[in-house]
Amino acid sequence: MYARKSSASVVALTFASVLILLPACAAGPTGPRFQGATAPEDLRIAVEVHNIGWADVTIYSVSAGSRIRLGTVPSNTSQRFRLPRVHEWSPDLRLMADPIGSPQGYLSEPISPATGQVIRWTVHETRSFRSMMVW
Repeated sequence: MYARKSSASVVALTFASVLILLPACAAGPTGPRFQGATAPEDLRIAVEVHNIGWADVTIYSVSAGSRIRLGTVPSNTSQRFRLPRVHEWSPDLRLMADPIGSPQGYLSEPISPATGQVIRWTVHETRSFRSMMVW
């Protein structure tokens, strides 16, 4: 016949098992399968803005009536930003450039980037000098 274990010995055995396994779980995945894996941050959509205009511009991500500031790009420089997660899957995503000290801002055409892609936007005060690429 089977010997019945007391509830105290079952609790003690469970507690000992947890103490043995806890450090291994806290260390996280470190085996060969996880080495070189892409970090979640690398899968985010990047926005590169090249400002070839005379004025510094503030860049916004615009979608569904909400506008989120990405940052400022000084005149004749480039900056790289991450698209906010809330706008990553938006079907009506646009970028907005708001030149500092000017009453006019401008919106890009709608964009549909995929995870891990880069949006490269060149901005200028003149509409014919602006361009956008997604890759």
